Amino acid sequence: MGAGSSRKNLRVVATDSVRVSTVQTNNNIEIKGTNAENHGEVLEPTESQNEDMEDRRTSGKYNVKTVAVSEGLEKLKEQIATTIDDQHNRGEDVGEDESSMILTSFIEKNPKLEEALKKTRDHYKGLKEAFANGILATEEVEEHIKGLFSGYTNQHKPAKAVLTDFTVRLGLPKLAYDIITDRRNNCPELTTWDRETSTEKQPEENEASANAEKTESEKNDKKTSNPLELLQDNICLFLGALLNYSDLHDEFCLECNEVGMVQLFVEMSKELQDSIPHNVKYVEPKTQRLKKFTVRGKMLSRSLGTLHNFSKRVPTRANFTSAQAVNSLLLPLLKAEITFYSAKSLLILAYLIDEQNNHLIMADEEPINFLIRLLRKAIETDYHRYLGFSARELAEGLTQIAINDNNKKTIVRSGAIPILVKMLENAKDDEERVNACNTLWTLAFDEENKKEIKKDAHASAELQKLLTSTNNEVKKAAAGTLWEIEGKEKHAEDKQQSVKESDAKHVMISYQWDVQKLVIQIKNKLQADGFKVWMDIDEMGGSTLESMARAVENASVILVCVSQKYKESPNCRSEAEYTYQLHKDIIPLMMDGKYRPDGWLGFIVGSKFWIDFSEKHKLDSNVSKLVKELGTRGKIELQENTVKATVLDVVDASPQSTIRSWTCSDVKTWLKNVGLRDR
Repeated sequence: MGAGSSRKNLRVVATDSVRVSTVQTNNNIEIKGTNAENHGEVLEPTESQNEDMEDRRTSGKYNVKTVAVSEGLEKLKEQIATTIDDQHNRGEDVGEDESSMILTSFIEKNPKLEEALKKTRDHYKGLKEAFANGILATEEVEEHIKGLFSGYTNQHKPAKAVLTDFTVRLGLPKLAYDIITDRRNNCPELTTWDRETSTEKQPEENEASANAEKTESEKNDKKTSNPLELLQDNICLFLGALLNYSDLHDEFCLECNEVGMVQLFVEMSKELQDSIPHNVKYVEPKTQRLKKFTVRGKMLSRSLGTLHNFSKRVPTRANFTSAQAVNSLLLPLLKAEITFYSAKSLLILAYLIDEQNNHLIMADEEPINFLIRLLRKAIETDYHRYLGFSARELAEGLTQIAINDNNKKTIVRSGAIPILVKMLENAKDDEERVNACNTLWTLAFDEENKKEIKKDAHASAELQKLLTSTNNEVKKAAAGTLWEIEGKEKHAEDKQQSVKESDAKHVMISYQWDVQKLVIQIKNKLQADGFKVWMDIDEMGGSTLESMARAVENASVILVCVSQKYKESPNCRSEAEYTYQLHKDIIPLMMDGKYRPDGWLGFIVGSKFWIDFSEKHKLDSNVSKLVKELGTRGKIELQENTVKATVLDVVDASPQSTIRSWTCSDVKTWLKNVGLRDR
């Protein structure tokens, strides 16, 4: 009785936790290059709504009892989310009752997606039952996988995010890992036996990119009665579904990372890479396109595409290292006989490059030249694609490579600037504009590159046009590039002299967007302790750089929230370098316990005393350390006293001798000045 009661309570908690954690997940979706938050209806509470609740709590609009209740609810939400996270991390399956409650919760919040959510749950359930029974080489399983696949591809981007979040709550990453691992172990031929596909159909355009959204080639393949062939087809189709789900969704990738999918896909890709020579005969000499794949060739394509999606999420990169992906898989693939696979390898490597291994990957200029050639060919086509790779993702990869300062000059020498400017001129959408701007922005942190960008007759004009864009991401990226190539030095010269020491009144927080929730907590605690704090919460489009500059100029100290993502953000680099240029005090706050500042960020923060905020349960004690380190810098009370003291002392602010040396005339003059002479 007790156990049953306890189980029932756990289910109730799990249901409520779905509501909480789903909001958190959708607010934290990484949108680089997709701008998914700007598409379609709002399906979840926005970040600004959550911030509004946080601000009300500290604004005096609520009484003490309300604040206590609110804080209690927040703690309960955290405990609930932790319970579900722990369940996922232990790889526990979601039972029938739990899945029904999760489904009900999602339908309540997204009634328009009721049919899609029910079908997704049913296909997941059918696949799970087939795996439990050890029967995966059937047409019924094929239909379930196709259902998961098409259920995603038929939706718009916000709905895709909801459906992917739903699959995470159900446990699809763990189920996928178990199925693929089990079949590899019990059927080695799965990844070692090859055959041609039964159609001469062109490979899907999107399959080569981060988002494989078509299944027509699978649908048109002839049915087979061979169990091994059917198993291969089903696993290949399943890989396509995982490629889709991992495209736009942080949590799906991180859950896959937690269960060991990075290592699994690296090992599987090693087994599949010897399929490349068997696909050479399908390459069109003129365009280098593949007319078709062998089954293993398609499996390799989808495995590498999913690894590319994983690599974009910083926490996964440690597992790429432990799997020795760079040396054992990706570097050899750079020299593959088929350009298609070399390009996939290079796009993954772009995210794995760091200060230590850059020399291995970029031993010569050929990888960079290769990527720029792909980008040039892509923007010359009507659809801005080449070999299935979009201009957007190619520019994104180039930006990642350019983060390392050693590569910046090489990229410009290879002719990237006119290609990126042409991409701006002929961009198909705002995503392309953002990616082209971000690449130029990152390249502009090199002084010689700034000059080269200025020399381009069309660069500044195109960037200036984008300042009037209605898309804030476009405006910010264009403004950032212009700031680096021509605005920063002029602004510093104009403003630095006008900023008086008495104007430096606040503490500024410089941070990357993904840690905003924690940074707001730090801000609120500092404000409660009497500090005046400036941080950009609203991320204002094109005016961000001007606002940032004024914030830096008027700061008494800057808190730099150090992480790998901070290093990779051109916006954060602009803030940090302007801070360094004005010789402002810096206190590093470590947001990622596994990262140590390197490259340009390591140069700026140097050996400064830093405070570790990576362990959230130690927030209060770490804030106390920060308060101690700040001292009187940014203290509101101190500033008010300083103003009062200035008013009293304004009578005579010039250097004075001691009172002991005053003459009678000096005393009379002082009495007259303070209004006491005639009393």
